Amino acid sequence: AHGDGAGHGDGAGDGDGDAAVSTGTVAGVPLVRIADGNATQRVAFESLLQYVYSDHTNIDGEGCDALGILLLAARWRVPRLVTLCELYMTLGFDVAVRDDIVEADIELAALLNVVASVDAPQLKAFLLHFASTNYQPVSQRADFDAYDAPLAAHIDAHQFPPKSYWRELDEYSVALKKWEKKHAKDASSSSSSASLFSS
Repeated sequence: AHGDGAGHGDGAGDGDGDAAVSTGTVAGVPLVRIADGNATQRVAFESLLQYVYSDHTNIDGEGCDALGILLLAARWRVPRLVTLCELYMTLGFDVAVRDDIVEADIELAALLNVVASVDAPQLKAFLLHFASTNYQPVSQRADFDAYDAPLAAHIDAHQFPPKSYWRELDEYSVALKKWEKKHAKDASSSSSSASLFSS
């Protein structure tokens, strides 16, 4: 058996469209059959099995889906494979947003919503940190309103620059305009006085 202790809880792998379905146990060992799923799901499950039995797998091979593999690895409790997928997806994400965050061809909100629903803490923390520290361009993306409520609250609370920065900037702008107006008036008065004395 693999060192991660791949297994399942009650109902693990059940559900419409799942790549694997639990069919009971023999001597305490879970039996699994490959259900009729789409090709991507089947490739993901084959990648999971390859990792369980050989301690390696091809995450970026033809037809492979890193997120699909991660979800299966989380469901079947293979944490080392989850970590491997998290690392691979983090590197791919960095490339995707390198040139333009606003128009980047990624589904940031959907990805974070899914990742937050499973046991993938490193990728979840990475995406939350990215969305918070790049709040201005992230908030201009078309999917900005699609975050689940707790995630949206976290991003809002940890945005950078923080809300206090914008409040202080507004206060400074108002004070600067008042100062400029006052000194412009004083300069005008001084100029008028100088003209009187010179005449």
